[in-house]
Amino acid sequence: MTLELTDRTQAVWFVAMKQGDWLATVESSPDGGCKIVYRFRVYRDQKIWGSTDSKLWKEAITYDVESGIQLVRRMADHLAHEPGADRPYELIRGTGTLKQFVEQLATLPFAHMKSFETEAEARAFAKANGDDVWTG
Repeated sequence: MTLELTDRTQAVWFVAMKQGDWLATVESSPDGGCKIVYRFRVYRDQKIWGSTDSKLWKEAITYDVESGIQLVRRMADHLAHEPGADRPYELIRGTGTLKQFVEQLATLPFAHMKSFETEAEARAFAKANGDDVWTG
């Protein structure tokens, strides 16, 4: 599974932990609600693409984006207090465009991103690297 950043993406968090990391996003829903997607990863190798790392993906739903952001912020802060964990990175989109959000995200040290012209290209890359593209 891979995160796909879309017009619904409102926020991203990342916490490096002792032998892995945690990544989360908050996505707005057309009905005003919000979906939270997060994953834990345990490192098995040092590869960025095509890794054999173990990943556990989860989803949750909240009533609105603000409550989703508050919930994930608390999760990130809690995980950052685990032994060997780093401070959490948080990026809130606010009123910016998706392009501005992605540009800001690309400057963060944990962000390893690829761009594709078509969804078919993205799916082919993900399949070749052992992931499924998450389309929300």
